[in-house]
Amino acid sequence: MSNQGKIVFYDVKGIQDFIFRSNKIKEIIGASDLIKDIYKNGLTEVTKELTLKTIDIDGAEPFNSKNDIQTLYIGGGNALLYFKNEAIAEEVSEKFSKYVLEKTYSLKVTVAMISYTGKYKEDYDRVRAEVKKVEARMPYSRPVGAFPRCKIEDNTGLPVYEPDYKEEDGGYREYRLNKDYQNISKETYLKVFEYYTNKSKIGYSSYEYDEEILDKIVKKYTDSTLAIVHIDGNDMGSHFNELFNSQDNQEDYKTCVEEVRKKSKEIEDLYESAFEEIKKRLQRLGETDKYKEKILIRKIITAGDDITFIVNGQFAFDVVKTFLEKIEKEEKTYTACAGIAFCYSHFPFSNAYKVAEKLCDSAKEKAKSFFPTRSAVDFQILSHMSAIDLKAYRQNQFTFVEKEQEYHLLRRPYILESEESDGDEVKKIGYNQFIKLLEELQKKAGQGYARSDLKELQNSYHKGKNVMDLLSKKYKSRGKSFPEHGFDKKESSEASMFFDDEGVAYYYDAFEFIDEYKNVEEEQKKNKEKGGKQ
Repeated sequence: MSNQGKIVFYDVKGIQDFIFRSNKIKEIIGASDLIKDIYKNGLTEVTKELTLKTIDIDGAEPFNSKNDIQTLYIGGGNALLYFKNEAIAEEVSEKFSKYVLEKTYSLKVTVAMISYTGKYKEDYDRVRAEVKKVEARMPYSRPVGAFPRCKIEDNTGLPVYEPDYKEEDGGYREYRLNKDYQNISKETYLKVFEYYTNKSKIGYSSYEYDEEILDKIVKKYTDSTLAIVHIDGNDMGSHFNELFNSQDNQEDYKTCVEEVRKKSKEIEDLYESAFEEIKKRLQRLGETDKYKEKILIRKIITAGDDITFIVNGQFAFDVVKTFLEKIEKEEKTYTACAGIAFCYSHFPFSNAYKVAEKLCDSAKEKAKSFFPTRSAVDFQILSHMSAIDLKAYRQNQFTFVEKEQEYHLLRRPYILESEESDGDEVKKIGYNQFIKLLEELQKKAGQGYARSDLKELQNSYHKGKNVMDLLSKKYKSRGKSFPEHGFDKKESSEASMFFDDEGVAYYYDAFEFIDEYKNVEEEQKKNKEKGGKQ
């Protein structure tokens, strides 16, 4: 084997599917805990038995090519390491892959290795190209399934696992006492064991491990919807490319490694602080009498610029707005997109997450149609399973053709407006304008319009433009007006009150979510005035 230094890129594949393969919150939380810090924990575990003097897994020291092992950076679900020679790199890579498999049962690691040249930018580009080649060659594989006459787990089709009982395994005792967890696979067992083990460490009263957390965010069948929010940063690769381009010496490992670590930490801290800000806002609301028994929000997973959390549906629009504004204003260089899947707590959680991902992708597609890329939001109520095929569902349910023109009931995705003057293209789909319209329609619901009127209008949208125009005349004849939507200004008196010139509905999104929006501060103020504690 070569004594030349090696640069190795690790990527644990299938993390999101692993976490959201189940609909049970205990398994989701346990899976998330297993994945959290898997690189740092795993590499620390597999290198502690090696008889090497200079190991820097934390990546805390300046780069030194004389080190046996050194982390260059960990971030965004990936890890990049330097090894003094090929033998060390091969041994650690093999042990780390085994560690991930034993911890999760089903996840595998992409490993790409190149020779160290001492030129950082060149090595970085080469290892990224090698990753693509390795991924193209990797076969799709799953753990060995059940043999004939073997018990299988209904959810995964994997063979049932029966672990050896150990008195010291507190997590295992909890698992044995839980009737819901019999005849399960090893993958599910590992998730449940991790959940109960961490719950016992942190404390059984911790809301983070409350088994009824979904029912405390919303009351099953009777309360608001639950919102699964998936947020992902835009064009993060370009930020690192700009970082390299700005370096006077792209070949200097010590300088470049320091800058990449700093940038990765900056992004990680930004997303964590944005989540903490919305969490604190909701915690203050939770101190009022109305919400004191509720949890309102719970983070599921975060990886650099990628975060998923669940929140009470009525506050989803408001907290997403706060989160994205924090991302944009903190450094003035970052943007992000969000997908919000609204569902009731009995809806399959794994399917809701997949829709949230698709909604985030839809928002990104809209965001990238602007230059520079903007922050954007897309959202959907999941009233039945057909919504999982998002594009087909929207095409079938929210578009129609009338007099050879295609009409679209959904104006979303929306673009988050900037503080500077935005052009008409942004104003037509402004997220803040949508929220303002929601608030105005809620006021109308108590001033001359019954909620049944607004629901009639929402349902009538599906019957076509002519029906909506007739309703427009009906309400005008009664002296009832609608709030200005603010998406554009029509001068023609013949212009439709409910559609723009391109056939896109003005009010449908707001009608659909009129019962699913509350402003956190306004709700806190209202409950305080009713005698709640601030």
